Amino acid sequence: MFFFYLIINTDSLYTSFELLLQRGVVETRSSQIIQFLSQLNLFELIVGKGYYASYIFNGYSFQAIDNQSLFLILLTGCFSITRTTPSTISSI
Repeated sequence: MFFFYLIINTDSLYTSFELLLQRGVVETRSSQIIQFLSQLNLFELIVGKGYYASYIFNGYSFQAIDNQSLFLILLTGCFSITRTTPSTISSI
């Protein structure tokens, strides 16, 4: 009980909660997704760019993206997403 009281009444919890409220409503990913998709041509969109694929965002090279569906498209293309739907996994 004392531990719970100690956590609730610390400044770090209040600061963390305040930061979450401030940053939680800020949208930061749309420009990243737009730059990511603009670097894929039709062939790469369909078959992917392979295991060592990367893209440029604000002058830096990245080999991963936060959105897992887009990450699969980067590596293996659109058809990998259609092949790995839950219904096809359960039927295997």
